[in-house]
Amino acid sequence: MTPLMHNGRVLFRGDHVVPPNEELRFRVTVVGESLGLRLLNGLEGVKNVKVGSVDASLSVLGVEVLRIDDLWRVGGSRFRIEFLSPVRFAKRSTMGRRRRVRFDFCPSITNILLTTINHYSTVVGLGSELKSWPYLVRWAYNYVYMRDMRGRVVATRHAGRPELGFMGSVEFEIVSRRQSRIQQLWHLLNYAELINVGTGRSMGFGMIRIVTTSQGQAGSSQGR
Repeated sequence: MTPLMHNGRVLFRGDHVVPPNEELRFRVTVVGESLGLRLLNGLEGVKNVKVGSVDASLSVLGVEVLRIDDLWRVGGSRFRIEFLSPVRFAKRSTMGRRRRVRFDFCPSITNILLTTINHYSTVVGLGSELKSWPYLVRWAYNYVYMRDMRGRVVATRHAGRPELGFMGSVEFEIVSRRQSRIQQLWHLLNYAELINVGTGRSMGFGMIRIVTTSQGQAGSSQGR
């Protein structure tokens, strides 16, 4: 789910003053028709809620239904990913038994792809189109360049605990013409835009927006 939003602005860090009777929005994404119907049925019985200590009313503003096949949309060769709420990536220890989770805050294309593939494989299933995902990650490492990064690691609090994550934006460029890999990349990016990236998705971490900054084909080598 996303954090609360007011007039299109994400309310995540700091204190925010919202005038009485103004609308706050949030989006919940579920994968699976049965789970979506259960969620809608559950929301129908909830009218009054509290946002902090403030009484509010809850209503469903709209429902958008997408098929997985609808996410096979290819964007431009250059695009910017805006991280609207903090993002962090959990890393496994390769030595000994490490009980505490180690986080990586770098919004690299490989971190974004790996966390998205992990979620996709668990919830949707990779299928024949994405069975070659290790080669996709290797291709992205070599042919999806990070052109610009603006932002920093910020601190916020959740349930009284301090939490860290990167907020800002990163611009990428695809320097390849291999259409099969480009289609796989954009399919996963479109999925990530719906379900957030990294860890802490259910509490609003990793909300992203993808903005295409150029159109057309990328790269100069057909064999890439």
